[in-house]
Amino acid sequence: IEKAGFITIQINHATSKDRIRFGKTEEDATSYRKPLEAPLKKGKTDNDDSLSLSGSYSDDSWEDLDDSNSQKVIVTPKSTDRVSLTIGIKSCRELLAGDANGLSDPYVKVILGDEDIHKTKHILKTLNPVYSLETNSTFVFNGYADEIIKNNGLDFKIKDWDRVGSSDTLGTVHITPEEIWAMAGSSSSLAEKEFLILPHKRLLGPQSVRGSILQSKRLLGPPNEKAGFITIEIKHATSKDRDQFGKTEED
Repeated sequence: IEKAGFITIQINHATSKDRIRFGKTEEDATSYRKPLEAPLKKGKTDNDDSLSLSGSYSDDSWEDLDDSNSQKVIVTPKSTDRVSLTIGIKSCRELLAGDANGLSDPYVKVILGDEDIHKTKHILKTLNPVYSLETNSTFVFNGYADEIIKNNGLDFKIKDWDRVGSSDTLGTVHITPEEIWAMAGSSSSLAEKEFLILPHKRLLGPQSVRGSILQSKRLLGPPNEKAGFITIEIKHATSKDRDQFGKTEED
């Protein structure tokens, strides 16, 4: 006999419910575990610790990606796949001073193409803001992967809130689709990353407020090639995330 029949097997990321229901078996299965092996993506070197796999972004099994696995499991979605991402603006540091007191009142806008999709609340008089749920730090993006792909990712614009006139832009961070998928496919310890903020226009033109012209405003300090750093977390949204952050209030 050249064959002995067929067997159908399903393998997916375990959810917390799976671990509660199936975590204990009569025979210890740990001795049968083998390291995951997969071909490296084209252009990757042998010391690259990321894996590129195909998969669906609509599967809630991503909610419980094992933090003990230090490898990045990069699942690249198709343009027609729906994606649900929890995006958190954690903090900034070493921002440029936008006000005469040597400080700023920073907040962060998230932009997809030409659309503002989220905005944190501003924090007064600091160059090192730490954002929280109270300052609207986190939101859930629900949409199609194509929206992120065709706009080449997301832009995070760091702005200095002004009581009078328009807010000044301190700097911008761009995150590509590849970086987004990599962060979302990582364990929680790797889903958070610090990015260099690139400075915006240093000289801001005259601003018109109720018919009067305000003096041109220059960001304080010498010219910089960087405008600080921002820490951002991107992960697959859980059902709890969607319930909690699906709708946000505008500052």
